[in-house]
Amino acid sequence: MKKIFFIVIGLYISISGLIILFKDKESNDYVEILSIKKDYARIITENETIDIPVYISSKISFFTTKDNIIDAKIESELDEIEIEITNIENQKQKVTYQEKTYFLFYFEVSFNDLHTLGLKLDFSMANIVLTYVNDEILSLELGDMNIIFQEIYGSNHLNYSRMYSIHDQDAIIGLYIDFINKTGQDIKVMSIDVLNKNMYINLNKARILYEPLNHIQVIDEILPGFKSIVSEFPQQGDFIFKENTSLFIPIQYLNDFNYINRFPLLIRYEYNDKVYDYIIGLATLF
Repeated sequence: MKKIFFIVIGLYISISGLIILFKDKESNDYVEILSIKKDYARIITENETIDIPVYISSKISFFTTKDNIIDAKIESELDEIEIEITNIENQKQKVTYQEKTYFLFYFEVSFNDLHTLGLKLDFSMANIVLTYVNDEILSLELGDMNIIFQEIYGSNHLNYSRMYSIHDQDAIIGLYIDFINKTGQDIKVMSIDVLNKNMYINLNKARILYEPLNHIQVIDEILPGFKSIVSEFPQQGDFIFKENTSLFIPIQYLNDFNYINRFPLLIRYEYNDKVYDYIIGLATLF
């Protein structure tokens, strides 16, 4: 088989568009691949997979034939795990970038061989590395990947009826949540974790609301003087409520906005002097 050289272009996608991060070698015989650099924060249940979006300049490619892959892993500077590519699917979507057409493929990643309840993986600046039958290696930047293997379960005491994100400058600045207290007694929300070390749910500044907020709103209109970007996060506080309550809970970022828009909510709360966990497995927020 004729050797195929390729361009790997790291992209960071925000709501506002595409930004080139780097470009590797090229020759007269190549396909071009655009990898999407974004953070992943996920709870993985048994048999659940993650789809990695990849844009490729050809509808049919050696790189998109699953049987050509003989090894797959996710790695960072400190860690490495073996994964399996269970499917590569053409999404039949096209984009044009720098006057060139690319086709969207999803590389489906399975963690079945690794799945252990309670196991948590934190990969900083992760890459997915695929080795093919002709010893070609394709390495694509992913961004930070934070995964916990956990079953999803609800709560006998706490629920929600509505939740959506509030945006400012194309970033999520907070969450609007209608909490349902099933007990009629005090519930103390102690923390809300989103599995991303650069995002912080600030319960100290949670504000009770009596009418819904617009999806797009300036943070100063909700919490005057509040800083969404900080150099360090404050000490975690808590929030106590007895009745069904509508809240705006602000989000803070470490040093710069993070444009992640899908993440879990791991809510730890106290009721009758006992601590419980309530998990909203995947919050897709726009």
